[in-house]
Amino acid sequence: MTAPRRVARERIEDVAFVVLVAALPVVLFVPGLGFYVDDYVTLSYLTTADEQSYWSEYAELRDGDLKSRLRPLEYAVLTALYRLFGTNPLPQQIFMAALVPACAAMSYLVLHRLIRRRHLALGAAVLFALAPHYSSARFWVAAFSPTAVLMLFLASLYCVLRALESRGARLFCWVAAGCVAMLLSLFVYEIALPLFVLTAAFLGWRARRGMSGPRFSPPSSTGACSCSRLPSSLLLR
Repeated sequence: MTAPRRVARERIEDVAFVVLVAALPVVLFVPGLGFYVDDYVTLSYLTTADEQSYWSEYAELRDGDLKSRLRPLEYAVLTALYRLFGTNPLPQQIFMAALVPACAAMSYLVLHRLIRRRHLALGAAVLFALAPHYSSARFWVAAFSPTAVLMLFLASLYCVLRALESRGARLFCWVAAGCVAMLLSLFVYEIALPLFVLTAAFLGWRARRGMSGPRFSPPSSTGACSCSRLPSSLLLR
């Protein structure tokens, strides 16, 4: 097996492992979960809309919160979940539960691109997925946005890192994908904006120093793990 194929296979295996580790706790608690806190406020708007149609329910939910003008996609997703599943909490909790493994997988892919150390990136991603301070994002449907935003930010960053290694049509595709992920993230929840500013500043600093490629060498494993926990800390409500 050639080296590129071996690396690709290892990356797939690692992503599968991270997703499995992050998803295992779901089996223990998701079946018994219901709605919590703001979920009932959201449902009160959706169930009392003038017309039982997507746009009417979306307008009712949007008009009930002044912040909705900044976060149109957040309210669009909440409305779509209600249209699909009504007041049944289980499928909505499954949707929530899927976001954490997706975030963990994206964190591994980003760290692997940055530090080129498989086991360090894998360990940091698993730590990120199992960190106890991240637990509230696993059961509060109306608070899905920080988790979704973090996933989209990491996806955008991964696209940027891939673009640094690409040329021609692939470069354009990765840049376009990164921009789409960035815009989706900002329209879901604007809290990730400082992370995009930091990313742009980091890339500008690298360009001024004439550095090519995404590689970054952390001083220690502790530093890498701390970096993996920083975005989630910034995005906690």
